[in-house]
Parts: sequence; structure tokens; C-alpha cells
Amino acid sequence: KDEPCMWSAFRSLRPLSRVPPEGKVTSAILCQYRCQQVRDCRGFHWREDTNMCTLTAAYGREVVEPTNSPLDVIGPKYCSCLEEDTAFEGPDLPNMPIKGEALKRPSARGEVMIDAPLVCQELCQQSPNCNGFTYVGGATKGEDRPDAQACYLKRERRMDDKDAHNANVKGYITGPKGCGGLLPDKEYPGNDMAGMPLRDVTSEIECQSMCQSKSSAKCQFFTHYHSNVADETLRNTCWLKKAKIDTVPPHVRGAVSGPRYS
Repeated sequence: KDEPCMWSAFRSLRPLSRVPPEGKVTSAILCQYRCQQVRDCRGFHWREDTNMCTLTAAYGREVVEPTNSPLDVIGPKYCSCLEEDTAFEGPDLPNMPIKGEALKRPSARGEVMIDAPLVCQELCQQSPNCNGFTYVGGATKGEDRPDAQACYLKRERRMDDKDAHNANVKGYITGPKGCGGLLPDKEYPGNDMAGMPLRDVTSEIECQSMCQSKSSAKCQFFTHYHSNVADETLRNTCWLKKAKIDTVPPHVRGAVSGPRYS
């Protein structure tokens, strides 16, 4: 199910019911985050030239068509590799769950608070023994339950078909270590845009968001280095790329690389 999540140069075949709010954001990622915070939103449409973000009450690959304009970007509420109302039954890593401040990722530039399930996935990428995650949302029997708003990193991505979708896992979100073309522990060397690196960038999601912004229109790929990378000079840096090499990307623990849209 790990297919591209955001589709550049696509538009809807028919008008879809819109869901408020509609407004301007600086990247497709931020538009998708806005959708994730709105109960009735199922998809989004973002325009690169105007930064306009439109939320829709429906989404499906069968109701879209390619356009001649690369300025239209569409996508679902959650990427296909993330599943709502499901749970992995595989063993947890030690010291689970992760809660509270560890699940907050405010942008260094004050632009976005990254959604907690995606922070959970980022924490999985930083652990060599993690192969998937389960995030427990607040919809599970009330937000005051002990394991609400908590992240469980998993050694195995094992799901019990009988119990995968039931009332007990309402509000859960599960996913793999990486989605949609993102490469954990890989870097794209060279081909940097001018002015690199961008520093104090604590998340590859923020790095990818910068790659999508109008001010970075020539950015096609990126590499982000987490705070656990061995080279201290690379920690929390974002490198926007004009292209990527055709050979296998080098292995660098703590790096994450990917395309402009994934």
C-alpha cells in the first residue's frame, strides 16, 4: 500500500464538497495537516502559485485526472501507508509508551505543529530496532485514559485480522517506519541549492515542507539529519536538492531523504 501520497499536476474530475476552513499555507504538507485536524475532511487540494489550501469531503484516485500544470497538488487526509482505527500486535520496544513533550514538534519558524502520529513515525525512524508504530489517539474511550495520546514503537508489524478493526482500537493510527518514497538512514549527496544547510530544523517533515514552498521552487529532493546523527555539524540540518544521484544513496544513520512530494 506504500504508494505516493501527494499527486502533483492532478485535479478533481468533478467538484467535491468543500470543508472549511479554506486559506493559504506555504506547502502541501501543511495543507494535509490542516485536513487531519478537521473531522469531516477526507482530502485536500493545494496550489503552488497561490498557496491556497482547499479541504474536501471526499477523495479518491478514481475521481482525479492529470493536468498540464504542476502547480496543482492533491492528496488524502492520511497517506495510504498509515491506517486509521487499527493496531499492531507485535512486541513493543523498551520503555513504551512515549507521551507528552516528546510528541510535540513545533516548527523552529513557528509555522506548524507536526501531527503526533507523524512524530511517532519519526521516532521510529531514529531507532534501528523499530519497524513500525501504533499511535493511540484521544478518541479511545475518552482522552483521560492512561494510554491516550501515546506512541508505541514496534519491533514487528504484526496485525491480528480478527482484532485489527474494532471498537477497542478506535482512534488508533498505525504505520511503517517510512512512507511514500522517504528513505530512513539514507542521504542524497551533492546537488545542493544555494544557502544550504538550513539549521535548527528538527524534523524531516519540516524539511520536506520547505522543499515544497514557493521560495524553494527548484527543490526536487531533500536530506534531513536528525539530532542523533554521528556528525555533530549535521545535526538538525536540512539540505534542499536540485536533483539526486542515480546510484544507491549512502547509508547514514540518522539521515532521512526523499522527494519534493511523497
